[in-house]
Amino acid sequence: MPKISIYATDPATGEENEFFIPAVWDICPRCKGDGHHSNPSIDGNGITAEEFSEWDYEDRMIYLQGGYDVKCYNNCSDGKVLVPDDYQCFKWQINAWEEQQSEQRLAQFEIEREHKMLGEW
Repeated sequence: MPKISIYATDPATGEENEFFIPAVWDICPRCKGDGHHSNPSIDGNGITAEEFSEWDYEDRMIYLQGGYDVKCYNNCSDGKVLVPDDYQCFKWQINAWEEQQSEQRLAQFEIEREHKMLGEW
């Protein structure tokens, strides 16, 4: 059975520790199982119909066929991610994992924002 690592306060001792909790495979929420997604530098805030109409035909076709896609930023395994097994984990373990995921998303958002501001994406 696969396991994932979390850092959490042990309810029994009150100490911060690393725990390995049971996990199951689930569809990646970022790429929805594809393993890739649109490049945020191209359509991070969406593309309006007016903007899309300004592209030439070839660029529109490349975009629609996924030609500008990038490997999933979640570093998923072919569109799958490990998540805690709800049936074998304690609620505090799931909460700790969810908190870590939230912190990682926020950090990734900040990285993407900095790259956009610097014009790197």
